[in-house]
Amino acid sequence: GVAAVAFLATPVKAENGTLLGVLAIELSADRVNAIVANLVGLGRTGQLVLIGADGLRRSGSPMLGTVDAMLNPMPKDPDVGRAAAGKTGLDLDGHGFIDGAPSVVAYRSFDLFGNHWAVVAAEDRAELLADVTRLRTHSLAMMAVAALAAVLIGLAIARSIVRPLV
Repeated sequence: GVAAVAFLATPVKAENGTLLGVLAIELSADRVNAIVANLVGLGRTGQLVLIGADGLRRSGSPMLGTVDAMLNPMPKDPDVGRAAAGKTGLDLDGHGFIDGAPSVVAYRSFDLFGNHWAVVAAEDRAELLADVTRLRTHSLAMMAVAALAAVLIGLAIARSIVRPLV
């Protein structure tokens, strides 16, 4: 069958600028997809995709499809557009570029051998902040228990002071 591959090349020059040759490497789509599919730290809803300056995918994604999805346009998304335009950033109020769910999206552009690339990562905001939400709820519960205990101790002390006077 036909395999999708990419080639990266850069000139090799002598100190005086004379072209000596070209260093070229072949990147198989399977290898690129294997690297991009390593979603360690991105949780269950994590998404990661490599895109070119033209906004076309340079990698597959478990949610976008694999090799067949390469060189297809990315879904319309402001963060993907910013990444393709060469910007780097973090969007705490983003939307997943797959399902549109509220997400935290990080994007970074970079140049490799004179070619513009960008990587975009997204994770569902609820999943990403689950531990923070759980900590907040636990802290509020502990503060409520502490406040109730303080009130009860205060009442007991007040009664012990006022009772002998009556």
